Amino acid sequence: MIANTIKRSNKNISLFDKISSHTNFIIKTRGTALFVYYKFYRNYLNILTCMIRKKYPIEAILRNGRHVTLHDYTEMVALTYFLSMTKNHRNEVEYDIKENKTTFLSLPYLNNNSKVTLYGGITNSDAVGVFLGNIYEYLPVVGKTVIDIGANIADSSIYFAIRGAKKVIALEPFQKTMKWQREISNQIIFQIKLPCC
Repeated sequence: MIANTIKRSNKNISLFDKISSHTNFIIKTRGTALFVYYKFYRNYLNILTCMIRKKYPIEAILRNGRHVTLHDYTEMVALTYFLSMTKNHRNEVEYDIKENKTTFLSLPYLNNNSKVTLYGGITNSDAVGVFLGNIYEYLPVVGKTVIDIGANIADSSIYFAIRGAKKVIALEPFQKTMKWQREISNQIIFQIKLPCC
């Protein structure tokens, strides 16, 4: 039924409209990608060429001269997103791409010089949005028990603990992210109960 509807609706679109819509899509998506990759990578044309041809791994060179190996499209998009989100916070964030580790050095809501280190914080979370973008600041967590279902690498769980939650219960079914949670929980002062430990 749906396939027939799609076939019928395609008959109402002229060849010119099809070509112009595809051209606009390519210009918007590839043009934006060209600009974004130009900002963060020295070899941006090579990266885009390899991405289009799906030839991985890609040896990327960041603007600061660091070499990074990108193993797949998801990793490339995640790293580029991470770099774009942290570009205005260079003194507040350190990162180790090889270890997939992010360290937030100074957070305005911490009253001491504590650091928050997250494993998997580059390719597997929105830690930048959680800690620097304060996407959860509107939630009233002070003195409350918070259940973080789908805790991923526990970035939001740690955020809730820092922001004054009485207790944080982090639930995560995926083994890889649970491993990162263990590494994180061994380094923080806050008591976070992980179901896997």
